[in-house]
Amino acid sequence: MQLETEVENVKKELVKQQNRLLKPIWEKRKAILSKIPDFWLVAIGNHPVLAPLISYEDVEILNHLTSLHVDRNDDNPENYRITVTFSKNAYFKDTELVKTFKQSKDGESFASKTL
Repeated sequence: MQLETEVENVKKELVKQQNRLLKPIWEKRKAILSKIPDFWLVAIGNHPVLAPLISYEDVEILNHLTSLHVDRNDDNPENYRITVTFSKNAYFKDTELVKTFKQSKDGESFASKTL
């Protein structure tokens, strides 16, 4: 039992280190993707699971999608925040929608309200 706990702790530390090392690369990727017109519309529209779920109305909204970014919590990588950014549009008052996901110590996951 103690050995399993040690292994899990090492795995968590490795994920933390991996996230710290990847963060600047993800930021570069975010900057590159922001320069590609309609990147997220095309990416989501070509996704094998998501594409069949997209309606005409969704496409109208996705035309305004400029960024989709995941920020992992440095202390607990199981906790993360997804930020979706839109250009000014008639669909959303705010141009940024944020959803936060957290995992409790007993492993139960929960999400915040979308802000």
